[in-house]
Amino acid sequence: MSNKKEEFKKKWNDFYEETQKEENKAKIDLRKKIVRYGLFHPSPDIDFFNYKKIYIDLDSLLSLILKDDIEFTKETRNELASYILEVFKDFFSFYKDTAQIYVIYNLAPNTSFMKIYPDWCKERYTRYENENVMDFIKKDLLPRLRKFSKVVKNVEIIHAKDAVVLEVFKMVDYYNESSHSIVISRDPHYLCILAYYDINIYNGKNIINRSTYKDESDYPKVHHSLIPAWYLICGMKRNEYPGKNKFGPKKTD
Repeated sequence: MSNKKEEFKKKWNDFYEETQKEENKAKIDLRKKIVRYGLFHPSPDIDFFNYKKIYIDLDSLLSLILKDDIEFTKETRNELASYILEVFKDFFSFYKDTAQIYVIYNLAPNTSFMKIYPDWCKERYTRYENENVMDFIKKDLLPRLRKFSKVVKNVEIIHAKDAVVLEVFKMVDYYNESSHSIVISRDPHYLCILAYYDINIYNGKNIINRSTYKDESDYPKVHHSLIPAWYLICGMKRNEYPGKNKFGPKKTD
């Protein structure tokens, strides 16, 4: 009987370890998919060749990478770093001759918005406390991206002092080429820029601008000039900002 129990435990442990490996692989594959579609539209018919300036929000692109729900071994680090760099390499090779590419990051809590609402992205910012993952990004990924920027034409890596969206807004304002520019980010906060400039935004699914943002199911159905006020009143779920008490999309729209 004891032999049967030992055999049962061994089988169970083997099955559990195999299941854990499969689940970990699925999570790694999901991260790869999000990075790939974060830079390349799922349809080959949609590209960024018509834009003179491309702003990549690295904080948004790597957001899921920062989650601590995978076993972040040395092998995982190497696998993810190699894949992410390969995706960037592909992106740079396609657009280096047609656009100026800015890769902008902060990878820290945004103090400007926390002054307005102290719990801004409170849950999301806990990802920055994952030392193992942050170590991977700062020691493995960023140095290699900087090397790319030194040898690849028209690529610049920029460390924002605060929120990336604020840095992008300043750059759009400075260069004054909004209609020929595109921001790559899943953060809905970029919609606020539409109140001032008719910039294009790729959110990982669609390219949106002043003419198309209302077609997105979870975006404000108000005039573009009112988008900042709409978010201030109604809140922004992704960034954990609740808006004003007793107000919300159903009442405000």
